[in-house]
Amino acid sequence: MNTFKNVWIPSPRPRNLWLILLILGAFIGYLLPWIVQSSSSLTFGAYDLAEWITLRLPDRPMQVVLLLRLPPVCIALIIALALARPRFQARWWVALGTVILIAFALLPPLEFINQRGDVNYGQQFQLAIIALIGGVIGLSGLLHAWRAYLIAILGLISAGVSMIGYLQAVEIVQGLGLNPQLGFGMIVFVGASLLLSLYGIRTHRGS
Repeated sequence: MNTFKNVWIPSPRPRNLWLILLILGAFIGYLLPWIVQSSSSLTFGAYDLAEWITLRLPDRPMQVVLLLRLPPVCIALIIALALARPRFQARWWVALGTVILIAFALLPPLEFINQRGDVNYGQQFQLAIIALIGGVIGLSGLLHAWRAYLIAILGLISAGVSMIGYLQAVEIVQGLGLNPQLGFGMIVFVGASLLLSLYGIRTHRGS
C-alpha cells in the first residue's frame, strides 16, 4: 500500500514544481500566437486578439472578447488557491504579487477614467477586480478545504472558454476575408489548463 502511494501521490515538493511549470506554461501559451495569418503576417495572442476584435469591428462582440480575457482570471484564482497555505511565507507573497500583476495587466488604459461608459473598458475593469478580489479570498485560506475541487473546475473552465473563444474569434476573422491558422499558443494554453485541472484532482487524492 505504501508503495502504491509513493507511485501515485507525489511528495509536496515535486507537486509544487509541477504547479509552477504548468502556471508558466499557461502564461507563455496565453501570450504566444493563437491565430496566425501568414499571408498578411498577422499573429495574435489571446489578449491581442481580443483587443484587435474590439478595434476592428464597430459592433464589438463583447461576449467573444470576454471569453478571450477570462483565462488569466482563472489562472490568477488557481494560483491563489494552490498557494494559500502556509500563509505569509515566501511563496504566499509571490502568489499575492502574481495575482496583483495579473489584475493590473487586465486593467483598461487611463482613458477609462474619462470614458467610464465604454463597454470594452468596463469589461476590462470588472475582470481586473474579479481577479484581485477572488485572488485575495483564495489566498486568505477561507476556501482551503475546497481548493482541490475549485482548481479542477477552474482548469476546465479556463480550457473551455479558451476553445470556445478561439473558435468564435476564428469565425470573426474569416468573416473579414482572412484565412486564420491555429497558433501554437492556443494548444499550449489549453494543455496547461487541462493539466492544472488534473493537478487539482491529484491534490484531492493526495489529501
